[in-house]
Amino acid sequence: MLTSQRKLLMHIIVIAFAVFHASRSEKPVIVKRPISQNVYLNKSATFVCRVQSTLPFAIEWTKDGGQLLKSVRGSLLIFNDSLTFLHARRSDDGIYKCTANNSVGSSSSEATLTVLDPPVEPTITEISSNQTIVEGVRVTFTCKATGNPLPHITWKRFLESGDAAQLERPSPQSIRISSASPRDAGQYVCIAENDSGKDTETVYLNVLGYPIFIVSPRSNITIPENKTVSLNCKVIGSPVPDVNWYYGNKLADEISNIVVLDNNTIQISNVKFDNSGSYTCMANNSVGLQRSRNTLLQVLRKPKLDCCPNKLTAWRNETAIEGQSTSLNCSAAGYPKLEYQWMFENKTVSSFSVFTISSVSRRNHGVYSCMVHNNLGEVMLMVYLNVLVPPEVSVQPQQATVVKGEHVEFSCTATGVPLPVVTWYSSRGLVLRNNTLVIANVSKNDQGEYLCEAKNNAGQKTVGTRVTVAGMLYIEFTFVPLPQGAPMSLLFTLNR
Repeated sequence: MLTSQRKLLMHIIVIAFAVFHASRSEKPVIVKRPISQNVYLNKSATFVCRVQSTLPFAIEWTKDGGQLLKSVRGSLLIFNDSLTFLHARRSDDGIYKCTANNSVGSSSSEATLTVLDPPVEPTITEISSNQTIVEGVRVTFTCKATGNPLPHITWKRFLESGDAAQLERPSPQSIRISSASPRDAGQYVCIAENDSGKDTETVYLNVLGYPIFIVSPRSNITIPENKTVSLNCKVIGSPVPDVNWYYGNKLADEISNIVVLDNNTIQISNVKFDNSGSYTCMANNSVGLQRSRNTLLQVLRKPKLDCCPNKLTAWRNETAIEGQSTSLNCSAAGYPKLEYQWMFENKTVSSFSVFTISSVSRRNHGVYSCMVHNNLGEVMLMVYLNVLVPPEVSVQPQQATVVKGEHVEFSCTATGVPLPVVTWYSSRGLVLRNNTLVIANVSKNDQGEYLCEAKNNAGQKTVGTRVTVAGMLYIEFTFVPLPQGAPMSLLFTLNR
């Protein structure tokens, strides 16, 4: 009796436990899902699908939603919760699903296997050639490479100068400089790199640049005479420029006291006033020519007269003709700027180096002084102006009629500075050099024109008179023009 009751009790407990356990059962839970991955051809790969379940369960693997997978000797291994590809093939590419089933239900998870070509070290197959360009031009370098995975390309540059333009990347394989300058010249290295290694190639960029002055000469220099001065000029460019210094339009090194040093500096020793002027540094290469700013060299000097630089006071004689224009020149050299003062009869008449009298008169005759000065000293030029006056002539009488055998007298009055020399002429030539012309015992040969000429250094002037001898018989012929073919007529008059 007790035994039967015990068996019944145990049966009830088992049923109750089963009912209780059944009420808590769930479908499987995937606690570690397979992860998508890439695998190189002929390499191994494993998907893991870890499941948790209170009930017995089974795991199935499918590909691309197709049939169940089974282990394949030497290729595919399925073991509990893992799927292993021993030697991945291209046909293994796909989506794999792990499905866990129990009596309550199922759970699944997917992962993708991508079979890749085996890794290959990068090889640069194409790269731009070395380039030589003129500055300001755009330049592009391109580098192409093969490898697996596809190499990543970077560029490095090694420049002669630390300062360079910004590199642009128009494409993953290329670099570009929009406006190249000589500072961009140097080596450009292409680096192709992947997980298997890297490859490098180098190209060279040579940028021909206009000459550029990195040190320009000073614009103005003032220095005393007999000192030494240097003018500096530093230039860069590609190719390296030839540098020459010019004094005006003349090569500076052709001047005796100027030397061009190795660093393109010129040195002027024992500076003279004649070294004053404009100096220019000129740089030239195959790209172009550049000029520096001008350097104005001013040499300090006391005033010195051009006519006589070794004299503090000098004299000069000048001659002018009345009524004409004349200029008195007091040219001098010196620095700082010279000031001029012309004086005549204790009055200032000009403040320029040249004093001009537009119409000279006798009152301009005399001594003129020109003072030239700056803050270093002064000099004086004294000019004696001698005013010459052209001759003025009058003759009395202006004409005379004289009886044969008598005498006649003419007076020629001449004025001028200096006093003119008077000369009488007739048709027969020179008569005499005197102011008074006397013709005694007049004869028929004395009849005619007489000229009085007055002459000095300022010019000459001539006035005429006439002598007529009375009591002489002479014939005057008159020719009358007639029409062509008419008889010719000759008229004559008999005079005494």
